Amino acid sequence: FEHLSKIYPEFKKFTKGREVYGALNLVGKNEKEYIFSVSLSNNTDEDYIESFIEKYARDNKLTIKKRKYNKYSIIEILNIEKSDLRMVYTFAHNLFIFSYNSLLVEESLRQIELTSIEEDNDFISLKKTIDDKADLNLFINHGKANYLIDQYLSDYMKNRSELLNSDKRWTELDF
Repeated sequence: FEHLSKIYPEFKKFTKGREVYGALNLVGKNEKEYIFSVSLSNNTDEDYIESFIEKYARDNKLTIKKRKYNKYSIIEILNIEKSDLRMVYTFAHNLFIFSYNSLLVEESLRQIELTSIEEDNDFISLKKTIDDKADLNLFINHGKANYLIDQYLSDYMKNRSELLNSDKRWTELDF
């Protein structure tokens, strides 16, 4: 996200004032991957993003491949010469969803069909307390955070961190 924003200031300009969500996910035993989503207003936003990504792919001699996943199109940006996946994205429910990991994009599509974070009462209540002027609002889901940090903790600290699960489901930090 930061990389794209630095190279293409118009991407940063596009995301300004929009809800941008990022999630850190444990993939495999010890690897972490990010997934992001940006709220969209209409189909014009989708067209803008697609033209921006096509330009990015052209400028960097990358290949664009489209495939279907359930009822959605998933688009992969690849460096064929290096067999390197650069980015995967899709559009769903007025969101632009992207990651460097195709499994995370597929999982987000499965989850978006099942339930929405916007239906989580604890999250909704907490979201009302955010500082709109902050550069970043960081939400931590304590029910899932342990999976990301446990590998770095001693057994004593792992037991202590489990106490967070019973206290609160979410914490929000403003930066």
